[in-house]
Amino acid sequence: MAKNALHHFDATTHWVNHNFSNDTRVNLPKLLCHINQKRNVFLNPNTQRFMGHLQQLSHGPGGEIFVKNGCIHLQANMEGIKEASIEDHLKGLSPWRKGPFQVGNVLIDSEWRSNMKWDRFDPYFSSLKHKKVLDIGCGNGYYMFRMLEHHPNLVVGIDPSHLTYFQFHAMRHMSRTDTLHYLPVGWNACEAFSNFFDVVCCMGILYHHRSPMDILSAIRQAATKKVTLLLDTLIIDGNEDVALFPKDRYANMPNVYFIPTVPCLSHMLARSGFKNIDVLSVDQTSVDEQRATPWSFEFSLQDGLNPKNTNETIEGYPAPRRVALVATL
Repeated sequence: MAKNALHHFDATTHWVNHNFSNDTRVNLPKLLCHINQKRNVFLNPNTQRFMGHLQQLSHGPGGEIFVKNGCIHLQANMEGIKEASIEDHLKGLSPWRKGPFQVGNVLIDSEWRSNMKWDRFDPYFSSLKHKKVLDIGCGNGYYMFRMLEHHPNLVVGIDPSHLTYFQFHAMRHMSRTDTLHYLPVGWNACEAFSNFFDVVCCMGILYHHRSPMDILSAIRQAATKKVTLLLDTLIIDGNEDVALFPKDRYANMPNVYFIPTVPCLSHMLARSGFKNIDVLSVDQTSVDEQRATPWSFEFSLQDGLNPKNTNETIEGYPAPRRVALVATL
């Protein structure tokens, strides 16, 4: 099983070598270094288990893919596999945080109703057509699959999670697409690209890192001079140039750092070289958009809010609010 997992990983490396070896905008040795640092990590019991589920879901050829009411439907040929078995193997790849997806008659009811976030960027979907797109922190690739509706030339997702790597490949096998590719690396692998991506998608990532300015700088380096940045991140209300830095946890999340006001975030983007900023929406995250389901973790947003005042987190901070904005150079 471990050999099969590495075979799948090595197929990713082969794709990188084949597609970027003659492109001067890609520092191939540096990119391969980032990828190969993850190779030995694929030799672990979890990866073996994920690979086992993926193999059971990869019997039939890929089929039709379409979107209905924000749900990605995949109609692969799963002849000979019982629906209960399909559901068991998909649940074996839990927790599913982004979605929803539907495989045949099996609905993957993910923690996030990611279609609600994606729809906020509707005015800029035309910018994806015939473009090269980077999705930073792509997770299982929900947004990548949604991009297919708008005909990009290439979508590369990066995320170091082994679980979401196998979730993505389970869905990709059923979608019959050669447009989407997942590299199991972190955001710092952006340093291997220069003036390459036309569109960068960064959803729910910035506040999870100690140095958000470094991420914005990495995006600037990897992108073309006409880049369109689709950015979703946590913010706090206010007109001052300030950011909240939680003492410990935020809404019960341990890995949350800078949560700026919109003016503060605008200045961060401006100092990273982005001049044109279009704020599309500011919304308080609801328990309709993010909630615990049988396909996700036992705990979700509701458990991070003050039960006596849902406008506050359990730590006493303002409840999560998100901005959706588009920035260009």
